[in-house]
Amino acid sequence: AMTGRYRRVTGYKASRGCPYDCGFCYNQEFNKGRWRGYSTSVIFEDIEFLKKEYKIDGIRFYDDNFYVDKNRAIKILQGISIPASSEIRIDMLDEGLAEQIKALNCLGLLVGVETGSERVLKLINKQYRKEDLVKGLEIIKKYELPVAYGAILGFPTETKEEVRKTIHLLLSIHNK
Repeated sequence: AMTGRYRRVTGYKASRGCPYDCGFCYNQEFNKGRWRGYSTSVIFEDIEFLKKEYKIDGIRFYDDNFYVDKNRAIKILQGISIPASSEIRIDMLDEGLAEQIKALNCLGLLVGVETGSERVLKLINKQYRKEDLVKGLEIIKKYELPVAYGAILGFPTETKEEVRKTIHLLLSIHNK
């Protein structure tokens, strides 16, 4: 999925961890809120090897949060010279970053929208509001970025109405 005409796409991790404290994520326990990025020179060397040895034509970054350092992320995407997919928090996406991602022939972004409920966003400590989510979705639409969305149903104390809000949000994204 999200690879289109690219047939030799491989996974890669350019960093580990995430500084955010989302209530459902393993990162606080596993990485203690730390984010550690591999040096760009190592990343470029690894990917050049993969291109030469295995003729890869795309990369799927499996970082927990690829855009913690936006400048580093763009430097990596520019330096590897092949299309890539990655995960991004919707509140990290601004127009400038979206424009750069678009120009770099992004294979796709994975965005965790998690929920359509303001209360549940707060409950899971997502650290942004529904209005931030909507703003990010508008930027994605404006720049026609290829995106896959993830959501979670069944948070503790989540009501049927909140589940409906999440489903409605996902349907509204799909129908745009």
